[in-house]
Amino acid sequence: MPPRPGAPRRPIPKHAPTLELDVTELAPGGFGVSHVTHEGVRRAVFTSRTAPGDKVRASVDFTQRPARATTLALLAPSPDRRAPAEIPCRHLETCGACDFMHLTPTAQVRAHESFVRAHLPAAYRDTPITTHAPQSSPSPQSPSTAPSPSASTRTRARARVHVLARPHKSPAVGM
Repeated sequence: MPPRPGAPRRPIPKHAPTLELDVTELAPGGFGVSHVTHEGVRRAVFTSRTAPGDKVRASVDFTQRPARATTLALLAPSPDRRAPAEIPCRHLETCGACDFMHLTPTAQVRAHESFVRAHLPAAYRDTPITTHAPQSSPSPQSPSTAPSPSASTRTRARARVHVLARPHKSPAVGM
């Protein structure tokens, strides 16, 4: 799986060990997270375009924190992974813009809910989160557990907004 175009990535060193990884969760940005013990230390390993439940063979670069891996082979796919024929965008491998397109729509919603929940104060982490259908769906007002596959490609937009907090001044917000 190639890195996203334009993403600054160091190449995996040639001497990097090859390991079998069990992906247990997702990190923001679409990286699958695995944990391994390397030189007596428990390390997190980030692998792009993997899903929780995937088992992959990967080349791992432990010089970075967290460690980064390049998938060499998908040994056992997760039930949350879409088959290549089911991915609604033919540009996924070359564009790389959609961090979660390889996941089923339901898995995408679960991943986003978990990111929101992780940033809530501890007292509110058990609060129910209601997701809503994308605006392009026929009924934008009705709650949904997952966007429809046809709507999932029509509503993608990415914006990275940066906020500069300055003492005694208004915050600056920009792209």
